[in-house]
Amino acid sequence: MDFSKKLALDCSGQQTAVDLFLLSSQYADLASLACMSKYSAGCIYYYPVYQHIHNPAQAEKLQKDLKRHLTRKIGFEAVMRIGCTKGLSIHTFHGNFFVRSTDLLSLANVSPDAGFAADGGVAVSGGQGCATSWGGGGGEVEKL
Repeated sequence: MDFSKKLALDCSGQQTAVDLFLLSSQYADLASLACMSKYSAGCIYYYPVYQHIHNPAQAEKLQKDLKRHLTRKIGFEAVMRIGCTKGLSIHTFHGNFFVRSTDLLSLANVSPDAGFAADGGVAVSGGQGCATSWGGGGGEVEKL
């Protein structure tokens, strides 16, 4: 297991998300760094060829993204369980999280900007459900 993935899993185990703000004026190995955010429920903000003096629009975008990131509501220690009725199954999950078991996703934190998807198969007609719960800042548990 590479260093970035191990770090991400260690952070996720400690309920810490890794959010990356990458400002680069030259090549950055984004593919290697991305797994830190992917497995810890973090976010990646990438600003290629960042020049705050020569590109004020890019500097303004960074400022807006940083402000949004620091002021948005956030839930801590989240888990998401996706259950299906008989005849349905989930094949693949998409998003930034760690899969604990076949139907349980671990999210160090969750925000309104996070998105998740699941691919499933249908053998017979039926329904499926999704539930997310997380601890708020005051120790209470909230559910969607």
